[in-house]
Amino acid sequence: MRAGVLSDTHWRWYTSIPQPIIEAFKNVQIIFHAGDIGDMAFLRGLAEIAPVEAVAGNNETPVMAEILGFSKIIAFANKKIGLTHGHLGKGKSTPIRARKAFKDVDIIIFGHSHVPYAKWVDGVFMLNPGSVSRPRTRSGRATVAVLEIKGKIIRHKFITL
Repeated sequence: MRAGVLSDTHWRWYTSIPQPIIEAFKNVQIIFHAGDIGDMAFLRGLAEIAPVEAVAGNNETPVMAEILGFSKIIAFANKKIGLTHGHLGKGKSTPIRARKAFKDVDIIIFGHSHVPYAKWVDGVFMLNPGSVSRPRTRSGRATVAVLEIKGKIIRHKFITL
């Protein structure tokens, strides 16, 4: 099973999903958005590609935050996936705050830092896809990720847009 993963789109001025995102997410069964979406229209556009699960980030409107919430657990491919933006809670870094947000999950997807991150922490696979609109990578290029789950095997691929 394959999932598209993105975060930190900060999307307010565009009316359609950019073609590179559409291409990156073809053949995914679900899309996870880890917050700082910018506009519900962006989620509606993603839903034309695949079903979407999303949480609010620290830059959402109060209405979006109320609708989406700041964290959730989703069952996908026989895994429990914690989805959060990563800005809430105690911890000196975004990965630490994201890890502390969930107990008893297999995967944690988060955003906030705008930096791609993939690491096993205490038996949990942690994934931050980076940022679509404001990347903080050495190349300065936007990134998303594709998560692939086959039984006990969890793989990821960062895609530079």
